[in-house]
Amino acid sequence: MVFEPLATANGISLTQDGEYEAAYSLLREQSPQALGAFERLVQQRPEDPLVQLHLARLRAGERGDLIVMDEK
Repeated sequence: MVFEPLATANGISLTQDGEYEAAYSLLREQSPQALGAFERLVQQRPEDPLVQLHLARLRAGERGDLIVMDEK
């Protein structure tokens, strides 16, 4: 599991991200709806590298949450 540190907004710690967690859950379940969920997230957060990573993987036809790193 990967954890992404989140900043604070108006002094309130953002320790949970419900929208990302819902999209990631779809990804983990290999749901076809995961692609749409991450497409919506990337529109809201175009600078979020984690969202971009998962969207790129889904667009490349990868499914699930297992990432195999076979190159440096």
